[in-house]
Amino acid sequence: MKRILSIMRSTIQKYNMINDGDRIAAAVSGGKDSMVMLEALSRLREFYPQKFDLGAICIDIGFDGADFSGVEKYCRDKAIECHIEKTVIKTVVFDKMKEKSPCSLCARMRRAALCSTAEKLGYNKIALGHNREDANETLLMNIFKNGKIECFEPVTDYDDKNICIIRPMVAVPEGLMAAGCKRNSIPVTKKVCPVDGYTDRQKIKNIIKEMSEENKNLAKNIFASIEKHECFASKVHEVKNK
Repeated sequence: MKRILSIMRSTIQKYNMINDGDRIAAAVSGGKDSMVMLEALSRLREFYPQKFDLGAICIDIGFDGADFSGVEKYCRDKAIECHIEKTVIKTVVFDKMKEKSPCSLCARMRRAALCSTAEKLGYNKIALGHNREDANETLLMNIFKNGKIECFEPVTDYDDKNICIIRPMVAVPEGLMAAGCKRNSIPVTKKVCPVDGYTDRQKIKNIIKEMSEENKNLAKNIFASIEKHECFASKVHEVKNK
C-alpha cells in the first residue's frame, strides 16, 4: 500500500486535486479499484497537509444480486460515511431501451446520479478509481472507434455543477491495485453486470495484454503519451498558474 499511496499522493499534488476543507465522495462500486482508492484516501487523510472529509457513495444500478453490505461494514470500521443511492438505471438501459452496447449510456447515467447525490449530500468533489490501464484503454478505444486522440482528464470541472471530478489513482498500475487489495485483505464485491467481460473495453484490454508479452513497457509507454497530451498536460499548466 505504501507504493500505491506514494503514486497517488504524487498525482494529487501534480494536479492539485485536494484543497483544504474539501468534502470528497469516493465513488465506490465494491470492485478492487474503488475499494483500494477508498482505503488509500482513508490513510491519506490522516497525514495529508490539506485536511479533507471523506465519504463513500455507491450507485445501486438495480442488478439482481447487488450487495453493498461489505462496503457498508468496511466504511463503518473506517469511520467513513457511506450512502447507497438506488436508481432505475438497469431498468432504463437494459429492460426498456435494450441497448446492445449499454456501457456508454450506463456510465453517463451513473455519473449523473453520482453528481446529483454528491451535491445533495454536500460534497464538492467526487473521486473515481480509474487506474493507469483504464486511461490506456480509453485512449485506444477513442482512437479505434471514434478516430480521436482523447482520454478522460485527471481533474474535470463542470460549468453547470458545483462538483469537481478527480482521479487520484490514474497513474497507479492495475496490477499494483490488485496486489494492494489482496495484501491488505480489502473486501471486494462480486460483479453482477451481465456484460462484464464482453465489452469493447475488454477487447482493448486483451489486445494490450497480448502486445505486452513482447513489449513489457507497453502500458507504461502508452500512459507516458497520455500525460503529454493536452487532456493531462493542460491540467498541470492550470495548477502552475493558480
